[in-house]
Amino acid sequence: MSKKPSDINGHNSKHKNKKNHGRKKLIRNIISVIYSFLLTVCLSIILLAVALRFGFFDKGMTLNKINESDYYNSVYAELMDNLDTIVDSKGVNKSVLTDVITDKRVYINGKQFIENSLNNEDTKVEVDNIDKELLAAMETYYKEHNIKIDSNIKADMDATISAINSEYIRMIRFQFVDYIRQYKNDIYSVFKWLLPLVSVIGVILIILLILVHKYPHRGVRFIGLSFVSSGLLCMLMPLYLLVEKTYQNISTGPKYYIQFLQEYVQWSLSSFVYTGALAIMISVILFVVMQMMKNRIR
Repeated sequence: MSKKPSDINGHNSKHKNKKNHGRKKLIRNIISVIYSFLLTVCLSIILLAVALRFGFFDKGMTLNKINESDYYNSVYAELMDNLDTIVDSKGVNKSVLTDVITDKRVYINGKQFIENSLNNEDTKVEVDNIDKELLAAMETYYKEHNIKIDSNIKADMDATISAINSEYIRMIRFQFVDYIRQYKNDIYSVFKWLLPLVSVIGVILIILLILVHKYPHRGVRFIGLSFVSSGLLCMLMPLYLLVEKTYQNISTGPKYYIQFLQEYVQWSLSSFVYTGALAIMISVILFVVMQMMKNRIR
């Protein structure tokens, strides 16, 4: 029994509609993949900024790690050893340093320098009072020993004070903190305009991913995948470095400096892992929401 022309036309029409539907679905998926990739890039930049803010550039964390490394006491001990060598070479008695270069003074000046540096404030180390106190201590020492201060001794005193001041300033200035400030300023100058830009683009991409699909839950799925991808990009390499403990290979400088750097890098890498884990947690929430939206349709 032959089919009626109307049946044949109906069958061809259904086949054609099914084919068009498949093509449109493929195009939507391709567009969604592109949007999802761009969203992953935007989210990765945002996660990078968050991880740096609470890791490498976290002022509170930096100060805590400095304190934990017994930095100030160690600097004072090393400074006094260096100054003893200087006064010995100048033929001056070490007693002149006792009441002038104290652990309290080193702590106050060192802490002030670090905090000012992290706050982008003036980091000049004031040594005017040290000059006066050292000069007074030397003059007292010479008078007590009945040594007349002539032009030669005065010149030696000035040279000794200058050498002590130079060494004091060198030890007080924690150069690594200056590097942190410089990198922070350079990177934040870029983030200042980049973060608002990628945030706006990210919101637009999220809206487009939802609108491009007939059912919104399909767009939510791609959004969730973007959060997973950006989270993994943020945390995988730092997690590997933490597991392998590569930060323990840092071995340049005095013991207290090495201890600080190792703990500082360890925490900074951890901030990337925590930030990436947060993004993955958000993706899990999105997948749960997606499933709830999908169930409502059924």
